[in-house]
Amino acid sequence: MGMAEDLPPVIISDLFGVHRNTTQTWSVLTQSSWADYLAALRDTE
Repeated sequence: MGMAEDLPPVIISDLFGVHRNTTQTWSVLTQSSWADYLAALRDTE
């Protein structure tokens, strides 16, 4: 998540081989409050 805060989503997508929409979501989550992150995490479980 630290990289999602510092690098553009397209770079992270290429580095880790994940979909660009996923890295865009990571980028948004790192800039949000912890409440948003925890809510998103709960929704994926």
